[in-house]
Amino acid sequence: MQQPITALRLASELVRRRRERGLSDPTNLELQKLAYFCHGWHLALLGRPLVNEEFEAWRFGPVLPSIYHTFKVFSSNPIPCEHPLVMSEQPLDRLSDSSQVIDRVLDVYGRASGFDLVNMSHAADGPWAKAWNGSNFSSAIDDGEIHRYFAAQSARA
Repeated sequence: MQQPITALRLASELVRRRRERGLSDPTNLELQKLAYFCHGWHLALLGRPLVNEEFEAWRFGPVLPSIYHTFKVFSSNPIPCEHPLVMSEQPLDRLSDSSQVIDRVLDVYGRASGFDLVNMSHAADGPWAKAWNGSNFSSAIDDGEIHRYFAAQSARA
């Protein structure tokens, strides 16, 4: 069984794959939400976490803190594919189950705006809403909640 990957590896994979698809380089906010959807669908479809870090409920949705802090220097500007941190991460095997989930998430969510991604991640019955405490302080989003939510979404599809 494959082990979870680092948050930075997932972020790098998303930046590279968006570029390969001819999409704009993502902002930190877009990257966070795409990572969340990848992780959620990975839990639902494969039954195991994609990343080895907990998401936290922040004001604008689920966040992987290490990714936020790594790329916050870009503020709301796009993170370029050529950034040394992106380029230093080993790409995933394109035939792996994890890789296929990432591709499918980009098929579905890749063209959505940051605003739309935030709205989707703020679903009233979703994991972020259950973890968000309404303050400026973050709280962990339980992987079990993420799994249940995305598994229910999968059952409706």
